[in-house]
Amino acid sequence: MKRKKLMIGIMVLMFLALTTTVFAFGPRGGRDYGDLCRMQTELNLTKEQSERLWQIRERYNTDTEKLRYEIFQKGLELKSLYGDPKADKTTILNKQKELNALKLKLQDRRAQMRVEQREVLTPEQLNKLNQFRPGPGYGMMGYGKPGRGRGIGPAGY
Repeated sequence: MKRKKLMIGIMVLMFLALTTTVFAFGPRGGRDYGDLCRMQTELNLTKEQSERLWQIRERYNTDTEKLRYEIFQKGLELKSLYGDPKADKTTILNKQKELNALKLKLQDRRAQMRVEQREVLTPEQLNKLNQFRPGPGYGMMGYGKPGRGRGIGPAGY
């Protein structure tokens, strides 16, 4: 009976892990693509600027892939600890500190990416960027809740 429950639990976790990658992409190939398209029209980016911004974002995504996976794993571990009646307070708080440290690393890396992106833009484009507003149904430079978008934009300043 225990073995059957364990197998079901593993299958559920595998299903969740695989399906979360599907929901990471929004319409038109993901939110990165949508952000870049809007920026290109709103800021009148040149083809070279668009390509450079895309390269910076892709490098960020590649460089932080392992870190984002670690954050995901620590989040699952923390959720499991909260649901475990045998887990003590110290263990839970230590796991939360580990998760917070990883999130801080990701925020630092995101800030570095935004600074790199900023260097690609002209002073006029930076001024326009400061006035950039999300469209209907968008958060700050992304889909979902305000301030949760990725990449350069008002949420980062």
